Amino acid sequence: MADNSLFEKIKDRFSSTDKQEDTYNPKASFSELGYTGLNRFGGHIKEEFLSDLQGDKGVDIYREMSDNDPVISAFLFAIRQLVRQVDWKVEQPKDTPEHREAAEFLRQTMFEDLDQEWDEFLGEALTFLTYGFSLMEIVYKKRNGEDSKYNDGRIGWEAFYPRGQETVEEWDFDEHGKVQGFTQMGPPEYTQVYIPKEKYLHFITSSHQTNPRGKSILRLLIEVGRSRSS
Repeated sequence: MADNSLFEKIKDRFSSTDKQEDTYNPKASFSELGYTGLNRFGGHIKEEFLSDLQGDKGVDIYREMSDNDPVISAFLFAIRQLVRQVDWKVEQPKDTPEHREAAEFLRQTMFEDLDQEWDEFLGEALTFLTYGFSLMEIVYKKRNGEDSKYNDGRIGWEAFYPRGQETVEEWDFDEHGKVQGFTQMGPPEYTQVYIPKEKYLHFITSSHQTNPRGKSILRLLIEVGRSRSS
């Protein structure tokens, strides 16, 4: 015979308003109490146990591997080409005037009115495979007939500009370890710029403990090389 103790506890918990008021703890129910557990010091992530792969040093190594190793370079190129060959299109969820208008507006902003080719955007976004993550800053524009092919006064996307992985100086976390943005510093100005999470697209290979750096698909190759050389 099945044990109904859990069912009885749930039934008792919700069967009485008085009991709900006595046992209800709004802080425990609606407030986040724990942390992600991501190994970090301030805005610097220490999750990678190989010191040579932490931060900018890891970015340099992965770039060297992707640029100089013919097998790795061909492998990454093949993946990028496969993604670029996908037929990207916009479909409305319902066949109504409102949905058709929204789908057409999205199609215009994505494929006709960006200040960059869609293929260029995909190529930059796909660098997350090499480095574990990629960042694209969202910039908007007014469709006024000057900076846009359209003159309806609506707000569209200007472009999704890449922000180099090596330019990320530190990440901004809240008290629970969730990313709120990042600080960038790189050529040619070498001045600090803070970009909040609402202002960029963030692509990662994996999201263990909400690590914003993800994990490069080349990471395992380094372990293989270490094993063979030892």
